[in-house]
Amino acid sequence: MGLTSPARFDGAAFHAAVDAERQRRGVSWRQVSAESGVSPGTLARAKHGGRMETDSGLCVARWLGRSLESFSHTNRHLAAVDMSVGGRLVGVLRLDTRALHSAVDDKRRSRSESWSGLADELGVGRSQLTRLSAGGRIEVRLLLTILEWLGRDAESFTRIADR
Repeated sequence: MGLTSPARFDGAAFHAAVDAERQRRGVSWRQVSAESGVSPGTLARAKHGGRMETDSGLCVARWLGRSLESFSHTNRHLAAVDMSVGGRLVGVLRLDTRALHSAVDDKRRSRSESWSGLADELGVGRSQLTRLSAGGRIEVRLLLTILEWLGRDAESFTRIADR
């Protein structure tokens, strides 16, 4: 049995919010890139609905003063996040995929569910879930789907890194 309404990242709304904030601040796209720590190419891909890694999405959402989940069709209620230090954006946000894997594995085991069964329920590939244990980066859409299933927010799996 799958999620009744799987989380979907609204890339168009994400890009529109970035553009509106960029215009409000009177800054260029290059300045958005420098201030958020995300490459201009990643920002351009978001405009066209391209894939976005979670770390980039988290950094841009922080620049906006919003949560990444606020751009999900199912989690819009999670609107604000403050990952600043003394009001200044410090460091780069990183998703702790190993901690995410551990939370998924704990809930999966408590339900006596196999990785394959969980993957079917979430509508993702089994390896997308099991490889979280190795760390690394994942795509925003996968993160939002997992967070909805866990009933948690991205901030609980996010840390501030130097780079």
